Amino acid sequence: MTFEFCAQRPLSCETDSVRICGQGIDGSTRTVRTDVNNVLATIPSASTQSQMGRLFSSSFITTLTEGNPNAQMVIDNPSDSGRIMYIDSVFGGNRITDISAPNNRLPIEIFILQDPTPGPNSLDTRNLNYGSTEISAMTSTFAFFAGGTFVAEKAVVLGSFDFNFEGAIIVPPGHSFGVQFSPGGSLTVSSIRVLVTVIWYELDVGV
Repeated sequence: MTFEFCAQRPLSCETDSVRICGQGIDGSTRTVRTDVNNVLATIPSASTQSQMGRLFSSSFITTLTEGNPNAQMVIDNPSDSGRIMYIDSVFGGNRITDISAPNNRLPIEIFILQDPTPGPNSLDTRNLNYGSTEISAMTSTFAFFAGGTFVAEKAVVLGSFDFNFEGAIIVPPGHSFGVQFSPGGSLTVSSIRVLVTVIWYELDVGV
């Protein structure tokens, strides 16, 4: 029997196929899918923004010495950017470069900062969607100084570190995000090599 309207016959999961659709990030309508256990299939927000060409990274590497004991990397969101920055992750590491003290266990403190002042030294910003020509609206800099409000911190002893924020830190226009390195005490070796990478994504204001 043929039914003219769906209301004339109850739908059945065994005999009927019903698709739920939604609008994609590019404006196209696509099918919403679930996994084999009927759980909605999702992808991380950073991956979604990478598809849009709005996932970026910036890195720097420097050496802490007695003359420059603190190093700070700043991602600044200009007041006229028209975008909101969401911090996805921060990771890096450190090692002592003084070969005369290979067993020194000097700790390094890593601080996450709110609204530090951008530094004088420019850093490159990379789009993590290799096929995208989208350019970040943020500026990335570094300097040897301390400043800003502490949001989170971690102490490590010669090794790697990571902060996974997954977009939980939100930086609107007119604000900045920073990562600061500082020896856990007095600098007892001639130098410490440190590096850090910050990954973030950007959405237009009002989205």
